Amino acid sequence: MPGMPTFSPSTMDFLSELDRKVNGLPEAQRREFELAVESELEDVLEAFNAEYNTASEESLADTAQHTNKHCETTMTEKQARGRKLAQMLKLFKKTNHKSVKARTQKSRSDASLGRSSSEERQSNQAKEPKEPTIDITSDDDEKRWTEAGKSRSEMKRLRIKKKYGISEDATIEPTHEDVEEFENVGVQVRPAKSKMRKHRMKWKTQDSDGTVGSFDEPSQGQGSNDSTTGSSRASATNETSSPDGKTQASESVSAIRAKSEKSLDDIPILLKRIDELENAQKNSIEVQKRLRLKIREQQKIIKELSDEINAQKPTTTIDEEEKFSEHEESIAKRALAIIRREQLLEKPLKFKELKQLNEFFLTPESEADVVVMRIVDKALTFAVDELLIRQRATGSADNEMRSLLKDKNKAKRLLLTMMMLNPEYIPESWGGDAMARRLQKSSAARKTSAEKLSAEKASAEKLSAEKPKVEVGSELSFLTTARQFIGYIFDLSNTTRPVETVKQPLGSQESTSAEKSKVLQPWEYDKAEPRRRRTRSVKTRKEQ
Repeated sequence: MPGMPTFSPSTMDFLSELDRKVNGLPEAQRREFELAVESELEDVLEAFNAEYNTASEESLADTAQHTNKHCETTMTEKQARGRKLAQMLKLFKKTNHKSVKARTQKSRSDASLGRSSSEERQSNQAKEPKEPTIDITSDDDEKRWTEAGKSRSEMKRLRIKKKYGISEDATIEPTHEDVEEFENVGVQVRPAKSKMRKHRMKWKTQDSDGTVGSFDEPSQGQGSNDSTTGSSRASATNETSSPDGKTQASESVSAIRAKSEKSLDDIPILLKRIDELENAQKNSIEVQKRLRLKIREQQKIIKELSDEINAQKPTTTIDEEEKFSEHEESIAKRALAIIRREQLLEKPLKFKELKQLNEFFLTPESEADVVVMRIVDKALTFAVDELLIRQRATGSADNEMRSLLKDKNKAKRLLLTMMMLNPEYIPESWGGDAMARRLQKSSAARKTSAEKLSAEKASAEKLSAEKPKVEVGSELSFLTTARQFIGYIFDLSNTTRPVETVKQPLGSQESTSAEKSKVLQPWEYDKAEPRRRRTRSVKTRKEQ
């Protein structure tokens, strides 16, 4: 900061060390130490007072008294530290007084130099001639001008006149030299002639016969153009150089009028042409709209027809289009065994992707969406690349396998087909074990159902061959047939076997073979219920 005293490094080190030690001591020792320091500081202050006695003692006494009073009024628990700060303030005042004294001496020397330079300027101005001036306008003049209704600009002009001793009624007239400066000029009235488009092309001139010449050889038309341009330039120079300027101006004005009349005649033609073009544009817009509507209708018809054609086309799958041989299937099984052993289908996939595949293979009713197919394609691509490139060093992939896997798309379809047919090749992290168990259960259920059907067919044939002939009207025959029918119905629970033929015990004596036997299907069991109830009621009555 400016005005602050600067201490030597040894003094600063002493002060910092002193402050650190004082803060580290307990309170009693700190007070004793501060009292000792006060005595030392008083000795130092006396030395400084003796050294710098040139300063005013009254101002220092006042400041010391003021600081002592302030310290006494604001004395707190840390009184010793406050007294130390007051003593330090005295030191700062003394050192600051010394620095201020040096600065005042320097400023006085600078002021003396500036005073001498200003005196020189004033003496030079006194030697120069002054302009004759008079007193500034008084309040009476201002009042008189305002009553007369003078404007601000007029009042300003009057002030300037009065300043330089010019009467208010005097007018400044231009001298003869000023008039000659602007009037003694030989002005000739002539139109402005531009130098653009002087070299016109041959086919744009009026005398051209419609032939086009070459650029290398100048034609007769070009020569005529050059001559016309030269004559026009010569006429222009003659016009400017001729003394009779009025005739030249009249001729140029007449030429301009002729051109303007010609342009005015061309304006209706241009307006008519503009109207024609606008009408043509409107017609073209309407035609475009009609064509767009037709195109939209045609596109709708084309879309409907294409949808019908696509619906009529038979849907073919990859399995129908492409059938693999037994040799290729055996190679694919060997490749799948290597893939399962090396876990090539699990390495490129993340935990989230494995979870999605597991959910897909665990649920039998789930359909493969785009995400699942993308994940499977990613895993199969990695496995094929591994078998083609990295498994060559281990020797697990032979030449036949590599030749089959060169066509990656075909290889991926073959591997996926074999995986779905043989779920033991599907990794367990994908849910392959659950899928294998589900297929085993379904195959076992199909096998048992087929065995049941064959057994039921054999029993039905045996019963139809061993049935006794019953006389019509006998009670024994009715009861036996009823019992056989009821037992047969109870044996048909949870099966889809055909029902055995049952002879009608009570009916016409002559009936065809089709009428004698009746085959009941599963959906016809409900119709047989009333008959079963009737036979039961008959049985109970007979037993009673």
